[in-house]
Amino acid sequence: KGEDCHVKLTNYRKNGEKFQNLLSMKPVFDADGIYRYVIGVQFEVVEDDNLKARLVQLDKLLKMLPRKLPMKSRPEAAARGKLAANVTGEANDMINQKEQIMAEGMANEGIGGANRPQKIMDAGGSSGQPISMDKTVFGMSKIAWKADPVGALGSLMQDQNAAQAFVEFVGRRGSTLAKFRTEFLNEWAAVTSSSDPGRQLRRFLLRKNNVATYYSTTMEITWGPRWDPNFSGPKEAVPITTMPSARDQRAWEPLLANMEAWAGVALRTLTQGQFSLFDEFLDSQEGWSMFQRLYNSEKHGANSPLSTIAHGLDPFSNNLWLDCFKVLSERMSCGAVVSDMTIPGIPLNYINEGFKAVTGYGKEKIGTSCRFLQGPDTEEYLNDEIVEALRNCEPLHIKIHNHKKGGQKFQCLFCLHPVFGANAEYKYSVGFQTEFDSKRTLYKQLAEMDSFMKYVPKSMDGAEMEGYEARVDEVYQMFTKMEKQVSFMPKNQGQFIVQDTKNPYVGVADSRVKTVEEANRIAVESNLAGGMKSGAADMSAQIQAKMQNKESKLASSRLVSAGQRAALEAAEADAARIAAEEREAEAAQQQLAQQLSQINNQAAEKTRLFEERMKQMEAEYAAREAAFAAKMEEMNGQARQIADKNAAQ
Repeated sequence: KGEDCHVKLTNYRKNGEKFQNLLSMKPVFDADGIYRYVIGVQFEVVEDDNLKARLVQLDKLLKMLPRKLPMKSRPEAAARGKLAANVTGEANDMINQKEQIMAEGMANEGIGGANRPQKIMDAGGSSGQPISMDKTVFGMSKIAWKADPVGALGSLMQDQNAAQAFVEFVGRRGSTLAKFRTEFLNEWAAVTSSSDPGRQLRRFLLRKNNVATYYSTTMEITWGPRWDPNFSGPKEAVPITTMPSARDQRAWEPLLANMEAWAGVALRTLTQGQFSLFDEFLDSQEGWSMFQRLYNSEKHGANSPLSTIAHGLDPFSNNLWLDCFKVLSERMSCGAVVSDMTIPGIPLNYINEGFKAVTGYGKEKIGTSCRFLQGPDTEEYLNDEIVEALRNCEPLHIKIHNHKKGGQKFQCLFCLHPVFGANAEYKYSVGFQTEFDSKRTLYKQLAEMDSFMKYVPKSMDGAEMEGYEARVDEVYQMFTKMEKQVSFMPKNQGQFIVQDTKNPYVGVADSRVKTVEEANRIAVESNLAGGMKSGAADMSAQIQAKMQNKESKLASSRLVSAGQRAALEAAEADAARIAAEEREAEAAQQQLAQQLSQINNQAAEKTRLFEERMKQMEAEYAAREAAFAAKMEEMNGQARQIADKNAAQ
């Protein structure tokens, strides 16, 4: 926030000794009001007679430190300062004018001016060649096409060149049924694109057994005897076929509707299932070649039934990557934001509608940092993980507790995807958020995030980044595992459906229903990503294990003397001894627990026997009491008889 800070905290010296540190931080601004530096002053607090005098000296020193420098920033730095995220948390609306402000700054600095290139150029500027973003556009287009494979393949078959590439691919990789389906779709595309569909369909059907349409639909065509070479007689009196005339458009309407319905079946056959030929085609070299021809034609203003994600966008714009991402992200249901890593404060450049559905915050937060999601229940150590990932240009995948616009806490599945420009310039950081709950939309959102990580290159020009591939693979494996193991909860029910199926929408009614508590226990024991419990404890253990591994490696690398090795061995021996003692204590505790359980069982058994004896004695007492009462009644009867007899005498 650019404010003074004075805190007293406990720190550690290099040798591990503890001390009380009075830390003072003072911000420094330039003449343009841009926050440039922060000065930190360390002061050891020692309770002695000179403490008061030293505190007075510290106060004088802090007052002497400058708060503002009498110099202006370079025009480029000043331009970036105008775009920086506000420390007050309010949106910086200037982020929407980034290109104009940066262009003015570059021109004033004298390193571009009127000769500044208007097309995407490499950062060094030495080659003067435009950056090719074809791989990025292809990756984003592939995500959009795979999200709607039936519509995408239908449009592809309407493009002659693209359809030919797909037909050749299916001819090489597909089954006989797939080849017939593809050929039928080719004929369907020719019919639907014709100015006279009925006439074109009639031409196909007149081929009889040489046309895929005849075998791929339920059309019934009756052929007359004139087709028989042995037929004799006046052929003029016998019709060739029962097919209507090409001029009778109304008669062809039900046949065209029949063809349209079966075309939908063919599209679903080729695009759905585990072995989708359309998915294989897009991932193949033929798919890449098809995209290049399609995108090159779009660059020259051509229109095609199948369009890329960059259709209608300026292919030479400096904002092409961001513009493509905007189009793609608005088709995604998960929350997606883009932060500009070249601007101080890392302000948000774009927010999609899915982010508003997840958090309640919309596009009014463009120009701010993403800290507004943090709250009292946000895990600090996970915030540190995010900061480290941003600093090290690494992808990240965590679960963290954030807060919605109304203040409600929710478990957020958060994913970071860095994007690099030419010459490895850190340009953007893409953040995905989704609420990690048991709704059915979770599976779709995980698939969307997985597709982005899988298909969008890590750099705008598709260049490989050293050491990045392994990290991307690690995060991708996390999503793959979650897609396979995620579980779901139906609406308005307090029960958890445990499913072991690749398709989460199949077999829901037959699934084994468990309570939420039992499902959580199963999820934790089986390491399922769909567990309802927070993953904070597991994540903390992983972080601690990583830190211990790093510390052990660092310690080992610094062991240069025999004395240090001996010290390490002694420490390891002590650690082993302590671990053994802990195991012994744990074993003793378990034995004590077993003895206590045995004593409790014995006491319970004695109590049970005592209670049974008491019940038996009560029954005996009741029987004796009843016999005594009967005997008394008998004696009273005899006494009355004697009294009556005496009275009579």
